[in-house]
Amino acid sequence: MKIVYCLNSLGEIGGISKVTVTKINALAQIEGNKIYAIITDVCQDNNFDLHPNITLIHLPINYYEYDWKSRLHSIYSSIVKKIKHKRELQKAIDIIKPDIIVSVGQAEKYMVLRLKTDAKILRELHFEKNFRYKYAKGPLDKIQAFISNIYDFTWSFKHYDKVIVLTEEDLKTNWSNHENVIYIHNPLTVPVKEFSINKREKKIISVGRLHRVKNFDILINVFSRIHKLYPEWRLEIWGEGNERNSLEMLIKKENLGDCISLPGSTNDINDKLSSASVFAFTSSCEGFALVLIEAMLNGVPPIAFKCPCGPADIITDGEDGLLVENQNQKLFFKKLSSLIANESALENMRINSYRKALTYTPDKIAEKWMDVFESCLK
Repeated sequence: MKIVYCLNSLGEIGGISKVTVTKINALAQIEGNKIYAIITDVCQDNNFDLHPNITLIHLPINYYEYDWKSRLHSIYSSIVKKIKHKRELQKAIDIIKPDIIVSVGQAEKYMVLRLKTDAKILRELHFEKNFRYKYAKGPLDKIQAFISNIYDFTWSFKHYDKVIVLTEEDLKTNWSNHENVIYIHNPLTVPVKEFSINKREKKIISVGRLHRVKNFDILINVFSRIHKLYPEWRLEIWGEGNERNSLEMLIKKENLGDCISLPGSTNDINDKLSSASVFAFTSSCEGFALVLIEAMLNGVPPIAFKCPCGPADIITDGEDGLLVENQNQKLFFKKLSSLIANESALENMRINSYRKALTYTPDKIAEKWMDVFESCLK
């Protein structure tokens, strides 16, 4: 089977690139598959390894080449580049003659529908439906989000042979009236390791961009109460972003500088997770939250707000982690403090969370994708 993946880049540090590399490598190991990755931008951080059965094709579009120039120039440049992108993508498809084309949902997501091809066209959606509103900063952004959602989710969705969202919750909540929409979870993007029984530090860890949607201010407020009950516990928040200054000010205001740290970004989050006891997740929305599974693989049970649309698909409350009503700080504190106080429950959750993580290995997720591809071609 010839399968083409279209996206902007495979070299970015971000989650979509990592997930795509993991998936196509797993698919390439299946006998009879030939995988093509068609990208438009080459990043400096091209630190990925591709299976020999994967052909990487770079269309020299480079969408972000003029981001440093004026807004008007960027808009004009984007229009010109998209025309070129469509033309070059069509040439590549004419040569490959694929069975399946998968849009990862970036610059190519609309133009793949206008390609002249007999291939089945699939689209991945890596965010929950209302993500544009979550990032809107004012009335104009909200108007743009409304228009974009109408075009994206009302018009374009019905023209794909399949649209794949990340969670069952998202499917049932937002897409139940779309017959061509299904869900497949993302795979683990880190190597599977054996369960470790090493003694853990009295440390709560969280990971993510320092952005308001991650609600790390809530986590700091909750931990300030935890610290009064358990002064020996610490909190680490790994990541970088535009909320750093405000979070540092909050930590200083609460006099928590000795027990809360913001170490910045890391390329080895597994090493940081392996020493922690609890993973805290306070996002107000999330497409899938792969970091929850990475924590569970390290035997770090998560406590998470039940935000749309990821944690409830991953965590079985009270068994391999804890779910909390979205944005309910009091309940988050109550559940977290109870877990810290109950060492035997915490140890059982460590084992169960590791077992849950093993259900997301790349080979298992690749099998689900192959079932979808084969059903499309029947």
